[in-house]
Amino acid sequence: MIKRLAKRGVAAVGKAARRLGLLPRRMVVRMDGGVCSQMHFYLVGEMLRRKGNEVEFDLTWFDEWGKDCDGIHVRNFDLLRMFPSLPFRKASPAFTRLLRLSCPDSYDYFNPPADPLEWISYRGPLYMRGYYHDPEEMYPALFRQIFRPDLSVLDKSGRDWLELIDREADACAVHVRRGDLAKSNPAYGDPATVGYFRRAVERIASMAPGARFFIFSDDPEWCRVSLLPSLPEGVDARIVEGNGSDRGYMDLLLMSRCRHIVCSQGSMGRFAALLRPDALLGGHVILFPGKSSAGWLTRFPDASLL
Repeated sequence: MIKRLAKRGVAAVGKAARRLGLLPRRMVVRMDGGVCSQMHFYLVGEMLRRKGNEVEFDLTWFDEWGKDCDGIHVRNFDLLRMFPSLPFRKASPAFTRLLRLSCPDSYDYFNPPADPLEWISYRGPLYMRGYYHDPEEMYPALFRQIFRPDLSVLDKSGRDWLELIDREADACAVHVRRGDLAKSNPAYGDPATVGYFRRAVERIASMAPGARFFIFSDDPEWCRVSLLPSLPEGVDARIVEGNGSDRGYMDLLLMSRCRHIVCSQGSMGRFAALLRPDALLGGHVILFPGKSSAGWLTRFPDASLL
């Protein structure tokens, strides 16, 4: 009861201050999820900042929850570990709470407003929560301008894998997302199957004979038991180990060094393809046919759904 009354009091004060123009015209964007989600939220904030807004980010989710949908795999705030030079402003807990209670905007990616891109014209003060639709100019132009991989953040194990990958002219990253997406999910659909990965590997091998496959997954044991034995005979494939779900940004960096990429659910494979150096942009990207994959076909010169 006391907490509810306190919340109502804070909300009433915040709304009154907003009407009177006393709140700073600041926007706070809530971050959650893995490193790719964090990159999405940063781009949302950057687009708003370029419209003249003052933007900060709310990181309280990582302290209050910081796990996947099943509550098993860790989700750390890794954005600045991967891109340490990004200009980043963290919102204060007090101001975050004030805006969250008095100036909220909640956005559902799968049930957006009539104009799904209306958020681009938003002005502060405002607290923004949810996954916002991406305008086309966000990918790949703004993405590649903002996010520049810094390989110096790799640890010893990562540098060893990097050496192996960079040695291959036709290295192919195979992203196998399991964890909370190992079963059907309303937002992502059914999980990628062993059959999908086998067909994808066959496709890459036919286009790039001699390709070497590097498998990245949050479930390496499943890959070892179920995936590797199913791959075509003679395929050179190995599982990249050492980076758990708490170090997914390391896998993203390594995947971005591969010329070809086989994607799974989520954004990891797609973002890795966008991060590839210019010299590698001619490589192939095979997309898992999820709900939003078709829109990515135009973002890569040699992409296909499978």
